[in-house]
Amino acid sequence: MVSLLNNWFAVAQKTTHGRQCQVGDWQEWHLIHQPDVNLVFMPRAVTAGIRWFSEQLIQIDFSGIDYVVSVGTVEAVLDAQLTRVGGDSAIAKEFVLDLATITRAFIQITCRSKVKLILKVVSDDACERFHTDRYDLRLLCTYYGPGTEWTPDDNVNRKKLMGGTNDEIIREWSRVNRLRQFDVAILKGEASAANYGKGIVHRSPPVSAQKEKRLLLRLDA
Repeated sequence: MVSLLNNWFAVAQKTTHGRQCQVGDWQEWHLIHQPDVNLVFMPRAVTAGIRWFSEQLIQIDFSGIDYVVSVGTVEAVLDAQLTRVGGDSAIAKEFVLDLATITRAFIQITCRSKVKLILKVVSDDACERFHTDRYDLRLLCTYYGPGTEWTPDDNVNRKKLMGGTNDEIIREWSRVNRLRQFDVAILKGEASAANYGKGIVHRSPPVSAQKEKRLLLRLDA
């Protein structure tokens, strides 16, 4: 599986932004387990086929996928749901393999037997307010449209997270970062007592005013 993953993920230089780490290989995702890290993200390149299939799912108003999967079931689940909606079965299988590869790597990193897999089209601003989440680890990858936004810990007024506006939460808007299309990110939430008050502050980019859509992969451990 390692060689397959290395073929799919582009290698980039690892950099850090305080508690946030950019990595160049899936094997460095383990950094998310360090107590001083709450975000690991990996820029990557994908094939033209994966880009094309992502656009097709947007155009056909894809109804989405919501399943609990394991290493052994993820590819079959995705194959059953996706190969019937694409116009090219070979490209559909390429897209399925990309999602399955990411899912298997996430399962390995989180040491779970199963994860919740959601692939959906987002066209509203339901999560446009900066926040943290009550989960342990979550993987996000935007296959179409603008990516998830996040900001470093020292740019946040955490006292305003429970009721403040974005302008009250964010100290400097120039320090808000946006994940690129196809970046894979693992976000640490606040489900555990050890990370309470330390989860990554992030939001979904607002899209409704511009009538944009996003195709989002979400994996929850």
